[in-house]
Amino acid sequence: MKACYFSGVVSKRYPTTQSRQGSLIKCTISSGPGDTDSISVFLVGPVADQSDVITEDDVLALNNFHIENNSNSEYSKHSCQIIIDRMRSDAKVWIVHNPDDANKKRNNVATGSSTAGTSGSNQPQGQGLDTAQRTQLTRQGSPRKKTPAYTYTQLRNLEKNSTINIYGVIKFLKPAQRTRGTDYMMLISLVDPSLDSFSHKLKCVIFAREKNYLPEQAKIGDIIRMHRLKISEFNDEPQGANAPGFSWLVFDNAEGGPLNPKYKSSQNYTITDQDLTMVVKVRKLKSLIKYFYH
Repeated sequence: MKACYFSGVVSKRYPTTQSRQGSLIKCTISSGPGDTDSISVFLVGPVADQSDVITEDDVLALNNFHIENNSNSEYSKHSCQIIIDRMRSDAKVWIVHNPDDANKKRNNVATGSSTAGTSGSNQPQGQGLDTAQRTQLTRQGSPRKKTPAYTYTQLRNLEKNSTINIYGVIKFLKPAQRTRGTDYMMLISLVDPSLDSFSHKLKCVIFAREKNYLPEQAKIGDIIRMHRLKISEFNDEPQGANAPGFSWLVFDNAEGGPLNPKYKSSQNYTITDQDLTMVVKVRKLKSLIKYFYH
């Protein structure tokens, strides 16, 4: 059974595990603190990798998910359970980190009369938050639980057999194409201000089950953020590939332009002040950006 909309507070978040479909996150959500009537939520595959920031007391708003009979009463006594798996539906997840007032935050997540902890057959009236609003709410988490801090590696400091987070400027890209199997592949070359020469670059080979999970709309000169990029060596040069939980955001390079990403691998992402600083810093390097237009 497919449902349209549901929201609630995370009452229990279990450690991420691995299944045949990839990563698996189990959690239970309820209408609010102290409510013992909870329902189990299972996030599967790429959506689980991209939702690892979920913590207890967060508000989750879910859209286009599947409802099944409860398979394990250990997690919830509810007769049903919720499955979030993009291989089965165009599921979406909104996360509001540890709100001070759960009811108030839930009303901000999606305009309408739906109540957290209660599923209905109708979509809430009005639209969900746009990217800017979701980003603003994500950055307004309670001081009790902070968004995980990421460390970003400069391209001149790459180490073989490491998994890193990076910001770079796209120097070259090859459109997404199907592999000999069922996946899609895209080739991207990146540079950043740390490199001594523009002849140096990081070549990245990115794979995805579906074409729209690749940054195929990006263009040369765009700024890209990659989380969980695995570095190996090929032909005596470093090469990047997507590791489990890999995600990306693409930003416009125009100085003074919007700071929200224009393309992203998932509707669920986090932007911190550190990210804004990184984007502004790269945009100011006119000598680097202009290189691509000569």
